[in-house]
Amino acid sequence: MESELEHFDHVGIAVWSTDKALQVYRDILGAKVTMYKEIGTSRDYTFTQFLLGNQRIELIEPIGQSDSFLTRFLNRWGEGMHHLTFQVKDIGRTSAYLKSKGLKITDELLEDPIWKTAFVSPNSTNGVLIQLYETQPGSIYDHGSFKENISGPQTIAKVS
Repeated sequence: MESELEHFDHVGIAVWSTDKALQVYRDILGAKVTMYKEIGTSRDYTFTQFLLGNQRIELIEPIGQSDSFLTRFLNRWGEGMHHLTFQVKDIGRTSAYLKSKGLKITDELLEDPIWKTAFVSPNSTNGVLIQLYETQPGSIYDHGSFKENISGPQTIAKVS
């Protein structure tokens, strides 16, 4: 079996206010916003993505003060890095491989063909939450051939 992590996609940063954070990232540092306050998969947060230094960064902001994964994170840890995201060719095979190697996979959401995602528990990865996602070629989430990133796609690791 061969499966490949296609490339590193983005860093996710948890914030209470996207607009306040953009005052630094966009207005001072010069980021180019590519997506603004899109509703997230669990419908209790928004995400905003931008390019800065040829890298994609995502701000995630809770919607309201409901008891969600994001409000719990922000209340416990404060604003800051939340996750690293990698695009994969086959999320089912990649998840199965990682599980077979003893990593804990959480929150698998595989129903939507445009956005299939799973998370590797930070307990398995030195305290870092890792998000894996698979998308259909050519979708808005297919950054494997992302034209604006001049460094282009990179092979991070082969899973075999």
